[in-house]
Amino acid sequence: MDLKNPESRIYLYKDGQLINYGFNNDKVKHCLRQAGKKYNFTINHLQLEDAGVYQIKVEDVDVFSTELEADCRDLRFINMHFVRM
Repeated sequence: MDLKNPESRIYLYKDGQLINYGFNNDKVKHCLRQAGKKYNFTINHLQLEDAGVYQIKVEDVDVFSTELEADCRDLRFINMHFVRM
């Protein structure tokens, strides 16, 4: 994700519920990392219960949404949708 305005508020949702995330902190479950003007969300220590639909909103605009499917063998992303801000 590349933000034009670094002061924009970023929200993370899982299955429609707002979830908290850390900033540049690998010790939390959900983390937002900044590298210059780019931002990356990570989910640390993936478990089966992490499956669901994730959305990222900047202010009130949907920027990214994806479904994380889980089964006993692996985890994978499907239905990715990106929108540049």
